[in-house]
Amino acid sequence: MDDTLAIIGAGSIGGAIAKGLMKSGYKGRIIATRRSIEKLKEL
Repeated sequence: MDDTLAIIGAGSIGGAIAKGLMKSGYKGRIIATRRSIEKLKEL
């Protein structure tokens, strides 16, 4: 089974969580949402 994690609101806190998961080597799928797609590209 593949794990999927969704972060609704990838601003300061949500973005930090997503970055931390990626940096730690999280193997599952991460879905992040944000109002501005341009700011989401930073992840």
